[in-house]
Amino acid sequence: MNSVVVVGAGHAGLSCAWKLRRAGHEVEVLEAGVRSGGRTRSETRDGYTLESGLAGFCSDDHNLRAIAWKLGIGDRLREIPGREEVVLRDGRFHRADFDSPVTWLMSQLLSAGAKARLLALAAELALVWRRIDRQHPESVAELDGENLSSALGRIVGRECLDNYMAPHFARRFGCAPEQLSRAFGWMALRSELGGVRRQILKGGVGVLTDRLAREIPLRLGCEVQRIETETDGARVHYRRDGLAGWVMADAVVVAVP
Repeated sequence: MNSVVVVGAGHAGLSCAWKLRRAGHEVEVLEAGVRSGGRTRSETRDGYTLESGLAGFCSDDHNLRAIAWKLGIGDRLREIPGREEVVLRDGRFHRADFDSPVTWLMSQLLSAGAKARLLALAAELALVWRRIDRQHPESVAELDGENLSSALGRIVGRECLDNYMAPHFARRFGCAPEQLSRAFGWMALRSELGGVRRQILKGGVGVLTDRLAREIPLRLGCEVQRIETETDGARVHYRRDGLAGWVMADAVVVAVP
């Protein structure tokens, strides 16, 4: 059994810590914020579930689905019938669910030139289509050096990026394209265009991170300052309530954006 400190109590950190603990390791999670979940949080207002980050699952998210079932909440997964998106531009709402050539051509969200540039994106994806494997992100590791905003701006232009692609990724993943890599974006688009079904979790995706956090030793309000490797492991230095502290472990996993 090894001791492991995971830095970051977002979805990635919590999932990692949960798996390590199930494998028999001694695990502790340090989180700088006042609550766990990171960008994956859900809250209910007036009967509606609002997601602050990841909005749902895909049917090929095998790891996420497996964790949900092992946590006893797999029966809460629900398929989303269809995809309805709207974008506010110039004071008007426009349909943005380009799920057929007709809706794509009829939409007034983008100019004809911007629509034509989407074909360039299709050509770019076609070059790597067969290589992309969502279960093995290393399949597109060479694309990880460029952020998604830069790649899309170069290929489809600012109009399409600002008024279609950026809102789409913000709704799906709760963050702007600047915060995502080109590799991640290409994998997400490959999944959507490949006919993968979208799913939500009844009560919100935050139910998943809340359940994970219940099963893992977690220290909130610990802002990690630095990590030093030593002959017998690693020392993690942090500040909590203005006071300095540290913890030793055999290994450290850093799971932050």
